[in-house]
Amino acid sequence: MAYLHYAQQMKLRIISLTMIALVSLALAPAPARAASATVKATASDEWTPEIRRIEPGDRIVWKNPTEATHNIVGYGSNWSLDRWLYAGDTFSKRFPAKGTYRYRCSIHSSKQDGPCDGMCGVIRVVRP
Repeated sequence: MAYLHYAQQMKLRIISLTMIALVSLALAPAPARAASATVKATASDEWTPEIRRIEPGDRIVWKNPTEATHNIVGYGSNWSLDRWLYAGDTFSKRFPAKGTYRYRCSIHSSKQDGPCDGMCGVIRVVRP
């Protein structure tokens, strides 16, 4: 009789530990995405690619492999950015929120009350 009681206790213990492990796994945070995408300045004064799609939390890395000086000027109501990129420089920024983020090189583009013309780019942060 004592053996049966011990066996039942062990079975309950195993079931309890299994349930605790399953609940712990369910509550554990998902691994963070560490994705990044690159936008490069070109010798013909363009951003390539002009439009880049990423997910929330991803990082954009702007690179200037040219000999020219460029800058990244964010415009629109949802963000602002003003960063110089000298020859060989890189700059990165993480985008935590869904949205459309427009930017341009103010040296090699123009923007009057309408669309941007010249070295202009768009980051679209979308849900997968």
